[in-house]
Amino acid sequence: MSAVAEPAPEGRPARAPSLLPQWYATRQPLLLAVLVLAIASVPRSSVVLERLVQEEPRYGVLTLLVWGLYALPLLAAILAVDYFEREPAWLIAFAAVWGGLVATGLALTANEAVQSILTTTEGADVAARWGAAIAGPTNEELLKGLGVVVATLLATRRMRSPVDGFILGAVVGLGFQVVEDVVYTANVMAVGQDPAAAISQMFLLRGLMGGLWSHAVYTGLFGLGLGYALTRPGWSLARRAAVVVAGFAAAWSLHFLWNSPLLVDTTDWRLVVVKGLPALLLLLALLQRAQRADSGVFLPALAAVGNPLVATEGEIAALADRRSRARARRAGRSTGGRSGARAVRRLQRAQADLAVALTEGDQVGLARSRESLAQARLALGQLAQHPPVFGTRAGTWSGVLGVLGLFVPLLGVVAVVVAVVGIVRGRRRARGVPGARLSGLLWLGLVLGVVAVAVVFYAAGQSGPPTIG
Repeated sequence: MSAVAEPAPEGRPARAPSLLPQWYATRQPLLLAVLVLAIASVPRSSVVLERLVQEEPRYGVLTLLVWGLYALPLLAAILAVDYFEREPAWLIAFAAVWGGLVATGLALTANEAVQSILTTTEGADVAARWGAAIAGPTNEELLKGLGVVVATLLATRRMRSPVDGFILGAVVGLGFQVVEDVVYTANVMAVGQDPAAAISQMFLLRGLMGGLWSHAVYTGLFGLGLGYALTRPGWSLARRAAVVVAGFAAAWSLHFLWNSPLLVDTTDWRLVVVKGLPALLLLLALLQRAQRADSGVFLPALAAVGNPLVATEGEIAALADRRSRARARRAGRSTGGRSGARAVRRLQRAQADLAVALTEGDQVGLARSRESLAQARLALGQLAQHPPVFGTRAGTWSGVLGVLGLFVPLLGVVAVVVAVVGIVRGRRRARGVPGARLSGLLWLGLVLGVVAVAVVFYAAGQSGPPTIG
């Protein structure tokens, strides 16, 4: 990009050419605001991490390592939601840093202020019972939401679908969640608890029991609402504003419910079922619809090619969302084994990349994706045909439910029912198909479900009849 002096009005000297990149020049005020907020917040959040490592050199580093590794699969799951066009790495890094350092640092100060006000005005008991439910959702969701807006403004390309907004929101929330987990673990160590016990206790409570429906879900909902508002130019301004407010209201309400003593005030599986799972299920339902909107941006260009060697109508329909892609891979596995599933996965990836390249007019990406597509077609055509396998999906569900049944007794019974139904249906479908067999996952799920039920009955028998005394 060359710098050219702008022509000046008559009688005025020509303006000197700008040597700054256009991206920086157009976002300079925003970047300065980000710098000011970072200066005000990062020292507060980083000093907590520094004190942890100084006071507990061994377990402090272990705490950072445990929560850092914990974040990796969650980050991978978040990024996998955007199947077609991935966000730039620098933008993902910015979102994570904002959530982990900027929003956390500002929230530490803001939450302390709200707790102090509640203690002064309402008393210590009210502050202890309701302080986290009032301060956390209000301060933290505002600060994390601000990070999503800033990341959107800094992006070098506009949002194409609501999924883009979800990705930014979920990454901001995940960054906040991980650093908050470190802070809570440090606080437990600071009151004198054994460091190893503190790490394991916090990992169980905040990582396993609360991690899947925590800040990444809350801010992801706000990002999804923002994404709809920015990618629906045909909507009225009032409707677009309403969907942003609805996203924030959902994030605030679910966060408030989790922090409050309402409904369930215990830290056991009831907390997960009543307060945690509904938030995750709501997000997954909304994401299913958003992913179809995402595919609607790119798949028309692939359909316009009109070449069944590139993509048939059925293959294009299968690319629409995660479930349909998974069904296509299962069909490939049933006829071609694991190699069939891998070949279908490679074909889908090549077709998705081609759709993005066609939509954007990317000639380099177009050539690369066409080569990958040709190789995937060749591999798919050379597969040896395997006898079909029935019941894979039911077997997978029964296995998962069987494992969960060890913790929630009712799910063990459900696992047995799912496995039995899958076995009956699979045998019925396999009749008359030469070489057809049932998936081994069905038998695994059945065994796990029976074991879960047996463990529950054994524990009930060991407890004995109640006594009065």
